[in-house]
Amino acid sequence: MAVTIGQIYESLGKYEKDNYFLKNAEPQKFGQGWEKLGEHIEMNEKNYKLVAEGKNPATGQQLVDTRNGHRPGYNLTFSPDKSFSVATFSDPELKQALLDAHHAAVRDTLQYAEKELAQVRQGQDGEKIPVKTQNFVGFTIDHTCNRDGDVQIHTHAVVFNMSYNEQTQKWQALHSDPFKSNILEKIYENQLAYYLQQKGFSVEWKQSESGRSQYASVAGVPEAAIEATSQRAAEIKEAVEKLKEQYPNATPGELKQIAAYETRPDKKEMTLKQIENQFQSRLTDVGLTKNDIVKGIEQARQQWQEQKLENIKMNEYEVVKQAYSVLSEQKAVFSSQELLKTALDISKGDVSIEKIQNAVNDFIKDKDLIKLADDLKIKNGSRTYADSLYTTRENLFAEKNIFKITESLQNKFNPIYDNQNALNEIRAYEKATGFQMTESQTKAVETALTSKNGVLIFQGYAGTGKTTVLEALQSIVEKQGYKIIGMSETNVAVNQMKESKIDATTVTKFLNSPQLKSQVNSNTILVVDECSFMGARNMEKILNIAKENNARVYLFGDKAQLPPISAGYPFKDLQDKNIVTTVEMKDIIRQKDPELKQAVESIIKQDIDKAFEKLNVIELKENLYRETAKLYNEKGGYKDYIISTYTNVDKNNLNNEIRSLLKEQGILSKEEHSFTIYSPQNLQGSDKLNIHNYQVEDRLVVNKSKAGMKVGAELTITSIDRQNHTLKAYAVTKQGLKEYQIDIRRHGDHFNAYSAEQRNFSIGDKIIFNANLREDKQLKAANSEIGYIKSIQGNQITIQKGKETLTFDASKFQYFDHGYASTTYKAQGKTAQGAIYFAPVHENSPQRSYQDFYVAISRAKSNAFIVTNDKEKLKEQVKNFAEKESVISAEQKHNLNLDPVCKDLSTEQQKTVQAKDQIDLSKHFKVHDKNEKQGTKWQLLPGISYQSCKGLIFSHTKAKDTWLSLLTGKHDTFIKESKVVLGKERGAKTRTEYVKEKTFSGATKLKGITVSVNKDKSYVTITKWSGIVDRIKDLNISNFSNTRTESFSINVKSLKLDLDKLKNSTQDKDKIKHIEKAQKHLDKLADKADIKHYEKAKSELKKADIDLDKIREQSRTESISKSHTSETFKSESRISTRTSTTERTISNEKAADNMRNISSKSISTSESKSESVSKSDSHTQNISRGR
Repeated sequence: MAVTIGQIYESLGKYEKDNYFLKNAEPQKFGQGWEKLGEHIEMNEKNYKLVAEGKNPATGQQLVDTRNGHRPGYNLTFSPDKSFSVATFSDPELKQALLDAHHAAVRDTLQYAEKELAQVRQGQDGEKIPVKTQNFVGFTIDHTCNRDGDVQIHTHAVVFNMSYNEQTQKWQALHSDPFKSNILEKIYENQLAYYLQQKGFSVEWKQSESGRSQYASVAGVPEAAIEATSQRAAEIKEAVEKLKEQYPNATPGELKQIAAYETRPDKKEMTLKQIENQFQSRLTDVGLTKNDIVKGIEQARQQWQEQKLENIKMNEYEVVKQAYSVLSEQKAVFSSQELLKTALDISKGDVSIEKIQNAVNDFIKDKDLIKLADDLKIKNGSRTYADSLYTTRENLFAEKNIFKITESLQNKFNPIYDNQNALNEIRAYEKATGFQMTESQTKAVETALTSKNGVLIFQGYAGTGKTTVLEALQSIVEKQGYKIIGMSETNVAVNQMKESKIDATTVTKFLNSPQLKSQVNSNTILVVDECSFMGARNMEKILNIAKENNARVYLFGDKAQLPPISAGYPFKDLQDKNIVTTVEMKDIIRQKDPELKQAVESIIKQDIDKAFEKLNVIELKENLYRETAKLYNEKGGYKDYIISTYTNVDKNNLNNEIRSLLKEQGILSKEEHSFTIYSPQNLQGSDKLNIHNYQVEDRLVVNKSKAGMKVGAELTITSIDRQNHTLKAYAVTKQGLKEYQIDIRRHGDHFNAYSAEQRNFSIGDKIIFNANLREDKQLKAANSEIGYIKSIQGNQITIQKGKETLTFDASKFQYFDHGYASTTYKAQGKTAQGAIYFAPVHENSPQRSYQDFYVAISRAKSNAFIVTNDKEKLKEQVKNFAEKESVISAEQKHNLNLDPVCKDLSTEQQKTVQAKDQIDLSKHFKVHDKNEKQGTKWQLLPGISYQSCKGLIFSHTKAKDTWLSLLTGKHDTFIKESKVVLGKERGAKTRTEYVKEKTFSGATKLKGITVSVNKDKSYVTITKWSGIVDRIKDLNISNFSNTRTESFSINVKSLKLDLDKLKNSTQDKDKIKHIEKAQKHLDKLADKADIKHYEKAKSELKKADIDLDKIREQSRTESISKSHTSETFKSESRISTRTSTTERTISNEKAADNMRNISSKSISTSESKSESVSKSDSHTQNISRGR
């Protein structure tokens, strides 16, 4: 781990040992707190102890209240990867460059920590709230080796437990919660990678053993050298294996901690010479020399330099936009720390933290990011800290619009029945079905039939019979000519509605189907089930469709069950704000056992202690999987029991144990059939953008249409380049196999990932479908449905699913798995005779929640069991709600008023539309494509349509996707036209013809001609250029390298006058004809800004033996000779919506120069080779992005 936080040493002397190898031999003070305490104070043994006790070292005065005990401070240890230390000890020149990068990364991390994490707890309104103080009192000191004497460069940053609170004018102990985060590790690793690359090193990102984080390593250092100098790590690893039997339920992290403690040796007292000798000896043992290390680093650097053109880095705006995009899909609001963490996960050293923070501020200025407030009390699990809170424009509008639409649909409809007739219909239905509804069911149906409101909520607790209400409603409303269209986020709920004879589909399919949406009219009731799963964006879309078609929306669900994965929590917010009629359904009919029913009722009332008294709780200290499997089999769970747990690891282990017992009992055939299945990885947020989460043969399923790939398309990964964050995958198409190269950091959020795994199946196995099974476009089995294997013949598996039998080819449909245990999310909406909640509690295991517990137990009709290793800890965990904060709930919780913000944004949007109405073509593309039908109409904005003559015109709303597809698609040439429609230059035109010369994995080589005409058409500027363009998501023409441009201007009037003189000086009619034609083409050039007219003018004059270029020069036309940049070209490139700083303008050259400088003494290369490398590197340069 790169940054660890622990207790400080009891004396300064312990820090002062082992620092002779480095320049910073003395402790280096840091922190703004020293200004208050006294900058003159020396860091010696006496003062160290006084400050550690919270005292003023100058006077001995007690500054910090220690009556309740006092922690002396925090020891932040910054440890780069072992490759760093190996490289440092291999060469003196490399050493200084590496240490400079390390110290800069430590400095940046501590600066962030002081600004954001230096907090104290202060009393306010009867509670303690975190308050930022932004000052530390601390020092840093460098060390060189570990306890075994193996090289391990690391820096100790000692933060004393005291900070000055300006509000109270007192010194206080630091609030510890802000330190309980991995944000410092992420900052340090990003900054280290950033500075290493600036100094010319190639950086490789590796996965930690736990799989939870990645770290930056110096590329090129042999793995054998790393292993040889990691004796301590090897000891711990060996001890972990031995401890697994002794602590079977311990997590990998817990085992590692125990192993480290039990094998901890006394620290060796070694001289510098001894450390270096040991290092040399370790290398010799594996057949390596220091020169081998240096050569490996240089080779990696050269490969990195060669790849730079094909793998252009992300800029800060890409990083931040991608960060808030993936965050906002799941979280309606997020803290500054969450945004920074996600951005750093994406950056991987491409941009510095400073650039990221500047980009965040720019997005705030442009109102793409909305800062809700500064320094709010943020709660993350058990931690609380002060931080800023953000949302996005899209999430803010979606949530506010939900309330706006809902309010507009209240009291707007005629009742379907009056009160008396509604009751008569309900009684008639009961008589016809022989089923008497409960009081709350009757109330629900009656309200649905008699309400004048367009939106109704049915809050139905688990087991209260929502399905019965829907069946009755469907039967009654169709008599009045109404049609119910049902939908849900889950296939389980969709199938249940279909069983109730309601036409139903998934929300995703409904929203993406023009045909389904066209069926909605004033006689439609949109019924949405399992609404607790629905995020704000989908809810707003459904309500908009209802409003546009004067339809009703009935929302069914249970706000006490699991919250949505996507952003927002509209079903709960609408109830909490009490702006819509809500019918509560509390009469539980599912649970037949009185004790179980009382337990569920207690859970609903949030009386967890009483619920545990009524439930069967089995507390075990070992063999939890085996004992749970035995319980499952003893209770006959094979056919009608649900085991739910929190993690996929627990689920898979339980499935294996259950299958083993079922084989012993003869319920499953002992003959195994092995198949490759694809198991959902359930990657969320920035995890989708992490290349280390993918393996060869994994399956990617498109969830957002991209670059010609349709939603649902499947790709199989064939190779992975982890250093450059790219992978290759193929798709099976009608034309054959098609290969794609995918930049995961840029496009990973467009896919759902499935792991390729081998599974054994037997006749009798219970399986679950993890995707929809379709044959000839007909749905045969839905996602989450259960079946039992009847036979296996080769790849053909026949299953019994309810009352039907179906067969599928397991080599073609591979999304199924063992179905005995499932996650709680998969269990929601299902019912079984019995339920087992598997809930072990470990130090590093995920926290269970109230919702998780409630869903697991309420699935059962007759019996429910809890299996855990710690009943009391579990009980305390499930008392806590899994908080899902929305914009609306954040507004209420933090006492904010976001209505003025929405009003400002709405006004801004209206202005934008008005500007677009003036048809500013600078935001559109015209693509010349012979395959397109002429005259095709394309609707771009509400109320506006354009008719293209030669191709397509794309609106600004789609421009970024268009730009990317143009750079990667089938068009070899394309044209962009712009016209100034506002301001002093109204009427000025620019037209650029682009030609693609070559496409790399991350860039496209373009050449082009730009023609610019001023507003009175008197001057034309022609610019010819070529260069490499970065393919980024925003509408940017940017980051050109190897750019060459030739630009010249034409005074059209002057040139025509000169041609008139030539025309008047000759009697040759043919010559006069050609001159006149050339003059007309010059007029068209000024009018159309089309380069072809200049070429035609040249051609006509050539027929008259006149050189147009020579005439142009003689006409005293301003000429600009070849150069690396031109103002005209820069002006053209300013269509970009984001600007990158000049940071990378010369960074590649500087990096190459730095690397050559630090390695020149160590690597023997010829002068000619060095000169060649120099020319190659200097050939690559970037022009900073125009805004």
